[in-house]
Amino acid sequence: FDHQYVEYIYPNGVKMHVQCRNMDNCGVRQGFYIRGTKGYADERARIFSLDNQALWRYREQEDEVASTQIEHNVFFNAIQKGPYINNTDYAAKSTLTSIMGRMATHSAQPIRLEEALASDLSIVPERLAWDAKMPDEPDANGNYEIPVPGKTRVI
Repeated sequence: FDHQYVEYIYPNGVKMHVQCRNMDNCGVRQGFYIRGTKGYADERARIFSLDNQALWRYREQEDEVASTQIEHNVFFNAIQKGPYINNTDYAAKSTLTSIMGRMATHSAQPIRLEEALASDLSIVPERLAWDAKMPDEPDANGNYEIPVPGKTRVI
């Protein structure tokens, strides 16, 4: 796939649109936009009006510690001094969100949470070892089977 698009719909009606492209020699952009009825916010903790006027910004100083560094500082401090941080549930749900997006992209079908959890599809080897055989192996030419939307089975 040279690009992917996934629409997540949550029980409360909120929609999240995710897209990416996988092409060599193209510009790179990472981030997010949260759009509401009166404006939007981005990953740099800024809020804008619908006509792109800056309304608010969390950090006015460029030399402040980045949020990702703050997360690392809290994590390393917890390892060294406690209290223990357990993000297992959050991490599992976050990973499942990505897996559901891949399943939807590869199959071109809507995937419900219950369906994803009940799926027997696995991309993990049966035996976890350095010499384990992966479920998805390349052919004699080193090519992997390409998912075909509408035909590839994920559930």
